[in-house]
Amino acid sequence: MNLNCWSTTPSMKTSKFLLCLLLLVGAASISTAQEKSVSEQMASTAMTSLWRDAGAPPRWTYEYGVVLKGLEGVWLSTGDGHYFSFIQKGLDNFVNADGTIRTYNAADYNLDNINTGRSLLLLYKVTGQDKYRKAAAVLREQLSTHPRTSDGGFWHKKIYPSQMWLDGLYMAEPFYAEYSATFHDDAAFDDIAKQFVLMERHSRDEKTGLLYHGWDESKQQRWADKATGHSPNFWDRAMGWYAMSLVDVLDYLPANHPKRAELIAILNRDVIAVEALEGTNAMIERAGSLCKVGGWTLIKVANKHQDMRMDVPTIGTVTIEKLAAARAGCVVLEAGKTVILEKQKVLELAERYKIAIVGFEAKNL
Repeated sequence: MNLNCWSTTPSMKTSKFLLCLLLLVGAASISTAQEKSVSEQMASTAMTSLWRDAGAPPRWTYEYGVVLKGLEGVWLSTGDGHYFSFIQKGLDNFVNADGTIRTYNAADYNLDNINTGRSLLLLYKVTGQDKYRKAAAVLREQLSTHPRTSDGGFWHKKIYPSQMWLDGLYMAEPFYAEYSATFHDDAAFDDIAKQFVLMERHSRDEKTGLLYHGWDESKQQRWADKATGHSPNFWDRAMGWYAMSLVDVLDYLPANHPKRAELIAILNRDVIAVEALEGTNAMIERAGSLCKVGGWTLIKVANKHQDMRMDVPTIGTVTIEKLAAARAGCVVLEAGKTVILEKQKVLELAERYKIAIVGFEAKNL
């Protein structure tokens, strides 16, 4: 099970909405009769609607990199070259022949600007064109001189002095790890691992195990707790950024690296803190207390090695009542692997409380 809390206000920009959809494919409505997978349909929407004729945003942004990474996944799963062509054409709007990147300013020291570098590495590996390697090296050089906390953690941005944010790990570390693996900079993995260790050390709440969104070493920010430096809130999307960055980095971290076991333990703690061990109903109540804006989504799926003879994911009328009380907006179920008790009553309750019930099949993702 996973939970996601996000705003559904009318002011949400289309690009942010699609970004969330690309990250949370399972939250979309699915018809098993569709010829194309949901991920292909979303990719098509992103490619035709986000930036219209330009095929790329006007500036170098992390959101762009997230979308390109999603398109890369669709390209790899389908073998359809027009996804790769779209990525290359878009990045060519930014990357000059000498490897400089239009609108990017290294002096900003902004970790958000690193994320799109992952697609530069893809282009270099596939095409061998040196301009992509040079552009990736420009981003890597930023990390060499990026401001840090006293114990070595990257500031999120120069304009946010002494602050580490969970999302900063996603913005920088997967690129840092892939670059290091690609160009055989094994020593850099010590620094990469350190960022995760420091972030958990400084942001983890001992009571819940959840990670605060930010930490201010100076404790001078208005939002910072004067004793701990913690931000006042947990932000589940930021915890998702952090967990996904760990998963991505572990793909490149050497199997014999001395910090590998510790990073896996951190990832397990993070997942357990979000999921907890309390069961679905108690988890829903906890999600409601954390996601005060409402409109959040519960995704209920079977684990990869779950014994379906004895432990089948199940929802019923009580589940819907709990979701309504916790101001949820949607529940996503894995088709063929979820039992709905008193199905008609469940559907009637969901209709009454305006809770969407969405089914998906893994083969359609």
